[in-house]
Amino acid sequence: MPWTHLLVAATVYLVFNRIGLVGFELPFFALLFGSIFPDIDHPRGMVSQFNILKVVSGALQRVVTHRGFTHGIPASLLFLGISIQITSFLELDIFVALGFFVGYILHLAADSLNPTGIKWFQPFHNGKIRWRISTGSLSERIFFFFLIGVVGILLSFQ
Repeated sequence: MPWTHLLVAATVYLVFNRIGLVGFELPFFALLFGSIFPDIDHPRGMVSQFNILKVVSGALQRVVTHRGFTHGIPASLLFLGISIQITSFLELDIFVALGFFVGYILHLAADSLNPTGIKWFQPFHNGKIRWRISTGSLSERIFFFFLIGVVGILLSFQ
């Protein structure tokens, strides 16, 4: 679920911010966008609903499967390169591209918690990393509300 991906990214950002590993120079909204971007390969993915990305999403869906190419390190590096080019063209700080990339990696980590898992190193290696939290299940809802609790605690001590 896209909301879980967004919440994972927000939680990790707040934890790292709290312990001083990341400051506000890592753009929060770029991180959030990166955290939903890998699902551009899914017709109902949140990022696939943005008008500007519908054409890209539709083209990708014709050549890749969900949790296929876009759900691995090679794709994350490709999209990092593209995001660096876009941020340069728009004269934005390089940290925007870095925030996007970190969000992207967090999406992959969250999808690794699903029984379907992902192949982090495809097409070079087909081994999957997976766990037990099924999309839309009670376990995902428990995980989601746990993260809300963590975010609430972190925000209450700001």
